[in-house]
Amino acid sequence: MIIWGFKTTTKLLGLTIAFLCARCNNVNQLKVIKTTRWFALFWIPVIPYRMKYLVVCPICQQANEVTKEQALAMAAQAAQPAVPAQPAVPAQIVEAQAVQAVQNVQGVQPVGYVPAQQSPVAPAPTGQ
Repeated sequence: MIIWGFKTTTKLLGLTIAFLCARCNNVNQLKVIKTTRWFALFWIPVIPYRMKYLVVCPICQQANEVTKEQALAMAAQAAQPAVPAQPAVPAQIVEAQAVQAVQNVQGVQPVGYVPAQQSPVAPAPTGQ
């Protein structure tokens, strides 16, 4: 008696750059996966029957089929080194820019705001 059937194997080709998932609206690196459907004899994969390239959201598992060229390009793009980062901006400058943006929009200082360089001012003594 000959036992035959089909078997599916998956191979992770890499991760993409950060994308917005259309289903769950999370921004995340999607997985680029190659799935191969095999004809199997006695549980041993013998002949590849069908290959698919998928981009899968790691959160909701939404899968979208892409071409081989697209899949390889997405995996290669994420594997490239990132552009060198800008020098770090001191926290005081970032805080000052945030406060300035709030003042421009609202015309007032945020509630409970105390600048980083100044200490809180003690209440003025009353004349008693």
